[in-house]
Amino acid sequence: MKFSNINLQNLNYDNFSSLIVIVVLLSLFTLLLVYMILNVNNKMNSFMKIYDQEQDKQEKDLDKTFKKINESNKNIKNLINSKNTDLNINDKILNDLGSRITENEKKIEKDKNLINNLHDISFGRNLENTGINIGSNNQLTIGDDGSIIANLDDERNFKICDENGDNCSRVITRKYIDENLSI
Repeated sequence: MKFSNINLQNLNYDNFSSLIVIVVLLSLFTLLLVYMILNVNNKMNSFMKIYDQEQDKQEKDLDKTFKKINESNKNIKNLINSKNTDLNINDKILNDLGSRITENEKKIEKDKNLINNLHDISFGRNLENTGINIGSNNQLTIGDDGSIIANLDDERNFKICDENGDNCSRVITRKYIDENLSI
């Protein structure tokens, strides 16, 4: 059936009913299409709303996670700085200990030299067995009671010096006080 040759005035009932059926069918088809388009649009809007909500939730979760990571990084940096400070302090302590060890090694070496020099000095127990005599002529006697007796011809030579024999100080004896500082 051709619609281009339809003349509305020559339209009969059969043609008219066909036309109505076609118009109704077209209307129904159009309504169906409009319904589908609107339904798809509604579904798409619902989907986009759910999608946006999920994206917002994920963004908030990521933001919380990054804040926790940032806080952890700050804690780690503080811990590292604290440990670096401790390491610097320990390094200083170790350097000080190294210096002390070096000083003590030098002192031990000097003491060894002094001990070796003492081998040349004669000493032994005195005849009464009450102390130790030091020197070839028993110039110094150290008693068991802690007394020190100097057997010198001239007490002006009785001096205490450092390990090199320098920086000597005269020992003031009772005899010196009685002779020079009488009251």
